[in-house]
Amino acid sequence: MNTLEQYSRLFIAYENGRYYSDSYSPVNVGFGTLYVLPLIVELLVSGSDTLLLIENPESHLHPKGQAVIASLIARAAFNGAQIICEPHSDHVINGIRVAVKEGLLKKADLNILYFDKDIEQNSLIHMIGIDSKGTLSDYPEGFLDEWGILMSKLL
Repeated sequence: MNTLEQYSRLFIAYENGRYYSDSYSPVNVGFGTLYVLPLIVELLVSGSDTLLLIENPESHLHPKGQAVIASLIARAAFNGAQIICEPHSDHVINGIRVAVKEGLLKKADLNILYFDKDIEQNSLIHMIGIDSKGTLSDYPEGFLDEWGILMSKLL
């Protein structure tokens, strides 16, 4: 084994209260963990002079992980980073809403834009407000409605 190989190993372990795991090589953990690690590092080191463009932070993550990454995004924004995020997950959006309610992010520092098209394929931009309790001002068709659509099909 050469010297470089000895110093370039990465192991991942989990600890949550009384639950903990052994250390695993990154090739032996879920793809979501590997995908999100660079994002976590960027969010942790971001400061007031940082601009982050994040596309699909929820990719390959369990819904609970999606909510946690939303909380981390909110904390980075609270600390002054400017973040433009394009989530496709209600868990991320709802995680941001919870962050506002819990005071991790000021509602004045958040803009929610929903992009859609009209029948003639013209772009529409819906500006959605949020109050201090995380309540949204509007739910345009197609925004956070898939759960309800699927549940109504099950009834």
